[in-house]
Amino acid sequence: LNCCEGDILLLLDSSGSVANYEFSRILHFLGELLRPFSIGRGHVRVGLLQVGTNPNLEFDLNEHNSQATLQKALRSTRQLHGDTNTEAALRVAQRLLTETEADVPRVLVWLTDGVQPGDVDGPMSQLKAEGVSVLAVSTGHSNYQVLQRAVTPPVESHLYFVDIDDISIITEDLRGAITEIIRAERLRVVHLSSHHAVLQWHPVLSADSGYYELEYSCVWKTEKDASTSCNDGRHHRRTLPGDSNWTELTNLQPDTTYSASLRPESNQKLYDTHSVTFTTLPGESRVHSPF
Repeated sequence: LNCCEGDILLLLDSSGSVANYEFSRILHFLGELLRPFSIGRGHVRVGLLQVGTNPNLEFDLNEHNSQATLQKALRSTRQLHGDTNTEAALRVAQRLLTETEADVPRVLVWLTDGVQPGDVDGPMSQLKAEGVSVLAVSTGHSNYQVLQRAVTPPVESHLYFVDIDDISIITEDLRGAITEIIRAERLRVVHLSSHHAVLQWHPVLSADSGYYELEYSCVWKTEKDASTSCNDGRHHRRTLPGDSNWTELTNLQPDTTYSASLRPESNQKLYDTHSVTFTTLPGESRVHSPF
């Protein structure tokens, strides 16, 4: 899936209350859950934090840049046993997820057997206040109220109770819930000069599922050390194919601020419009037919 950009921290109950068989099944489930994602910076970063008597950071968010190394690390993970000290692990999770890039979606996926989760209300509330989305999977059927308070809405897609032998049945639903959070539809400028700008976005359409409507216009320009409104005020429009993920704007004016918006159009799903504002670099003016 080359659709997404974000950080996923797996909070995995590795205590003695989890049977060895259950632990191995959860690791296999995580491998299948994450397998479709493109891994690494600019895509999806994954970290694994184990819950035991003392928390153990199996691997952090920067460690893996490919599916191959991520899958190998999951297969190599060994159970801690010991007590279920979820509160201590959440303190580590807070540090990891608040030190990450602020404009990237952050997700905590808590996998637990539901046995003695501890006093997690405070730490979970702090994480959510920082903008972290919390999802939970419980292979037990106790402490529903604790888990319900821990997750971010909507509860019906962010909280799962499932028997360990049936855990594979929630793979697609949980992956879909994560994808909705980290789907990268943002419009960004990846190259800029005095007369050109290259805009890029993560594709959410395909060639046969829709198209993109791009609009851009001048907002204000700097002339003789003073900022003035643009005179033409025109909106320029382009229709782009559904399989595109970048476009170049040419014949722009130097030292001028532009606003651009991108709207995916599809009869299958309603998408948000994304926008970006940028200022071209200073340079020598040249005579040309604008845009």
